[in-house]
Amino acid sequence: MMAVLAMAASCVAVWLTVAYASPANAASVFFGILGPFLAVAVTWLLVERVARQSPAALTSVMMIGFVVKMVLFAVYVVAVVRLAVVDWTAFTISFAASFIALYAVEALLLRRLVARLT
Repeated sequence: MMAVLAMAASCVAVWLTVAYASPANAASVFFGILGPFLAVAVTWLLVERVARQSPAALTSVMMIGFVVKMVLFAVYVVAVVRLAVVDWTAFTISFAASFIALYAVEALLLRRLVARLT
């Protein structure tokens, strides 16, 4: 849970910095960060829970989550681009950057978790 709170604080700090520096791009960057953050936060909370209850099921849960996230990310990007008034460039850059950064953090957390389990 602390990891999710730290990621949330980091995301908010990045968004506030961008909103201050470039208010015109604040909404685009918000939506660019929101999708990857929600995906990583939900995934990490689920991974922690499964690791406590049944570590052997961790790989299968992560594979199912991967497929679900592929579909949800496609729907999310299309929905944001069509329904929200966002700058496509700012959204794409913030989405890609936050996706890479948050998944790198999740990979490091997972490595630490698996090391504790073995």
